Amino acid sequence: MATDNIEFLFRQGRAERTSSLTKARDIFQQRKLKDDEYMKDGLIYCAICDTPRQALIEGYYVSMFCQCQQEVKEREEAALRKQLIEDQRKKLISSPKLRACRFEVDDGDTPNTKQICEKYVENFEKLKEKGFGLFIFGDKGTGKTFYAYAIANALIDKGYKIRGVKLTSIIQRAQQFSEDFETAVAPFYEADLLIIDDLGKERSTPFAAEAVFNFLDGCYIRKVPLIVTTNKDIDEIEKIMNEPETAEEATYACIFDRVFEHCKKIRLNKVRRRERLAKHNEEIMNEILGIKKSN
Repeated sequence: MATDNIEFLFRQGRAERTSSLTKARDIFQQRKLKDDEYMKDGLIYCAICDTPRQALIEGYYVSMFCQCQQEVKEREEAALRKQLIEDQRKKLISSPKLRACRFEVDDGDTPNTKQICEKYVENFEKLKEKGFGLFIFGDKGTGKTFYAYAIANALIDKGYKIRGVKLTSIIQRAQQFSEDFETAVAPFYEADLLIIDDLGKERSTPFAAEAVFNFLDGCYIRKVPLIVTTNKDIDEIEKIMNEPETAEEATYACIFDRVFEHCKKIRLNKVRRRERLAKHNEEIMNEILGIKKSN
């Protein structure tokens, strides 16, 4: 299960705590009352929430959490689980900006895309079994990276292992470990989902194209789901696939063929979010600096 790693760390952390609220059940003879306890029907009750802290089982008094102790325990465990998830997120996504990509802060300008991405998260377990992902394409600044990492963060919240991949690093590994490339990239294949941002931005040489193909082919064979983004237009991609003019384009035709087989295509062209954000930031700076807008 996706949450096994988080649950293991959670149980480990819980076991290491020394709070009396987290000790295992203790079988003992009747004991003295604490200041916040009273006796009722021969059992110890909590004076705060009026629920029992004991049960009588086969002649033994067995300690148990009262309602308020249980609530404290659940809050402690929830806080621990949240901290473990955040620690995991920092390991998987190094950029604070990308960790901040959340559906909750979406500007609402592309509701259909948001809905598709949220549905992808909701149904990820089924999609993961088939190795299905998303291919998000369109102009610069339209929100492709935002949606890719909004998906990543939502899945990390659920305990999945998500990794962002820079294809330049894959090419470098191919150069450094040419004799054992599969071993060099094997850790990426262990992820539940890979984010590949800006496909096609990496340098285009026969060696680089082959390295990218070999890596993505490995993902394809292992059914590792991909979220792929690119600034390339679908017409440009189809031209490469149908009429490659160079050896590199022929390899990229195979790359796109692999990606399209398992990824749903999503176009993001209409809203230039980055331009709008830049304008908004400029207005804030002008206000701080006391610069009046010229007519």
